Amino acid sequence: MSRFKKNRGNSPAGASGAGAEITMIEAHRRTRLTSMAFLALMVVFLLLAWWMWAESRKHGDSDKDFLLLSLDTNAAMTDRPATSPGPLYTAPREWTEPSVDSGDAAPPLDPQKMTAAMGEMRKAQEYLQGGNYDAATLHVRKALDIQPDMDAALRMLGVIYIQRGQFDQAISILEKALARDAFNPETLSNLSTAYLQRGDREKAEELLLTAVQIKPDYHIGYVNLGLLFLASAQYESAAEYFEMAMAGMRDSISLRNNYAVALLRLGRFEEAREHLNWLVTRHPDVPESYFNMAITYVYDNDAASALEWIRRGSEHCSPSALQEYLRDSDFNAIRQHPGFQSLARGIEPDLPRRPVAPRN
Repeated sequence: MSRFKKNRGNSPAGASGAGAEITMIEAHRRTRLTSMAFLALMVVFLLLAWWMWAESRKHGDSDKDFLLLSLDTNAAMTDRPATSPGPLYTAPREWTEPSVDSGDAAPPLDPQKMTAAMGEMRKAQEYLQGGNYDAATLHVRKALDIQPDMDAALRMLGVIYIQRGQFDQAISILEKALARDAFNPETLSNLSTAYLQRGDREKAEELLLTAVQIKPDYHIGYVNLGLLFLASAQYESAAEYFEMAMAGMRDSISLRNNYAVALLRLGRFEEAREHLNWLVTRHPDVPESYFNMAITYVYDNDAASALEWIRRGSEHCSPSALQEYLRDSDFNAIRQHPGFQSLARGIEPDLPRRPVAPRN
């Protein structure tokens, strides 16, 4: 028997059976309204959570906070010029890097705080790209002060440490970011860079392979794997990973150039020239393409073509840069060629001899 039927006898004087039925209908109506209101509230909450996630991923998934591995050789080239790390930097004492405690529940997202933190991240990104690491660090710190569990900020701080040459600090902060999100390919890629710079190639390779397993279309990971194998003279593997990266990064200067290098090392000269011709046509001011093209002809025993490409490349670099290119051991086979000697003398002309005093 329902609660309403049990209480029918306690109804006010004059209440009829019909009145009791109305009370039951009203109760059901209120229950439905309460359920609908709860569902509407849940929808609003889920929409807000989705918006916050999407906003945070704008920084978390950005390809701007990864580091292409930099190789110190004329054959390899990155999109950014190589720069030496600045002076060592120590964080101010009043600020400490956030710690990780997996037992703590994540605090609720505050839209205003997240917006402010992302504003600081945008400023940090601009300073990082400009090489102003002090200013970049300042704004990353502000973002972490606002939102201590912001993975993108931890990741960017790790990148700043790498750029400064502080690889142990970079590993420490990026390991913290990885503890928060073990399946983030950008964190894995940046951490691999830090380990490689510290000399742990096996760890770097393991992290990159994990990154592309988690995200099979993570083309940056394939580029870095290619660079890793190129640096260790494993050209077949390097070419395979560069080919995989080409699916999503066909316009990348560094990818095309390094892919061509791997191909020329494998003796696949025509394929290498296709990529180098693409670069020369679309980016004629990039000198590496001309000199790598020249190397393909050196190895193909065509000195005349090699010298012509060296001449063309010399028009797009300074005398000191040209001097460095010509010192490369890949040109040893034509170093005694009269044309090569002429180019070398053009950079380093013979100094006039001191006049000899006449004898008495």
